[in-house]
Amino acid sequence: MPRRCGPEGRKSCSDVLSNGRRRPPVTNSGGARGAAGLPLRGEKCRRCGPASACCGQLAPTATDGHRRLRRDESAGTHGRALCAGDRQTGRPAVVFVPALGVPEDLMNVASECGKWTRSVLLDVLGPAGRVDLPTFATAVAEWLKVTADAPVVLAGHSTGAQAALHAAVQMPGAVRALVLMSPTFPPHLRQVPALLRATFRNVAHESLGVWRAVLPGCVRIGAVTLFRLLRSAQHDQPEATIADVRCPVLVVRGEQDPFCPEPWATRLSNTARRGQCVNVPGAHGFPHQHGTNTSALIAEFTERCT
Repeated sequence: MPRRCGPEGRKSCSDVLSNGRRRPPVTNSGGARGAAGLPLRGEKCRRCGPASACCGQLAPTATDGHRRLRRDESAGTHGRALCAGDRQTGRPAVVFVPALGVPEDLMNVASECGKWTRSVLLDVLGPAGRVDLPTFATAVAEWLKVTADAPVVLAGHSTGAQAALHAAVQMPGAVRALVLMSPTFPPHLRQVPALLRATFRNVAHESLGVWRAVLPGCVRIGAVTLFRLLRSAQHDQPEATIADVRCPVLVVRGEQDPFCPEPWATRLSNTARRGQCVNVPGAHGFPHQHGTNTSALIAEFTERCT
């Protein structure tokens, strides 16, 4: 059951713990599956052929009628967005920024949020190349600048939370509320040996479903790009950046997450102008394993901020 960070351990939302179920992937005309079941760059959508000239939609399946693919270009970055649901009156859209730019990481929670508002899962890194955290954050900010027609709830996970944090500072008018899920890295994890030890501890608590979901995306992005992004994220200082965020901030961490220990999450929420910290069951990959629970937290936080 979710509880606030800190010794009091008070409940902050209803007990809605439920494993999120991954929806069946959509296949392209050639039968190949891209990230989250979407056409990869250079592949074809069912209706339009090359993704670069895509009309913006995938043919719906019986269980997946609300997903649609849109390809955006901003600041020279080729991006795409997987959308679910429709924006409801009085409820802003939720835009997700995945860890290490791997969209499979947040498929479950993005699908769940699509049940109560418009949910957008970003893939803004483009082809593998010289990508670091500042590039990642700028790509998210540029996407918001070009695409968002109203302030959104920006939600990032892990290194995606770091990118979302910087994007919220760069584009304050575009972000109504900020959700940081398992934000990385506390000072003691900014060296490779300590990070490796934390990784081994996390493996013991992580579900196999998380690894099955994210490993194909990691392979697609490539080891060099992942390492460059990871090392630049270790050099980042979220504890300094978060003080410049104008909107309300919710920090969410898994109770068994060694990458985001409770003192670190509490420090971030206390440094924010309007911050709150919540503990939830699970390890670092809790948004994938508990998509329904995470969606409910975001929905409750959104209601308080609107």
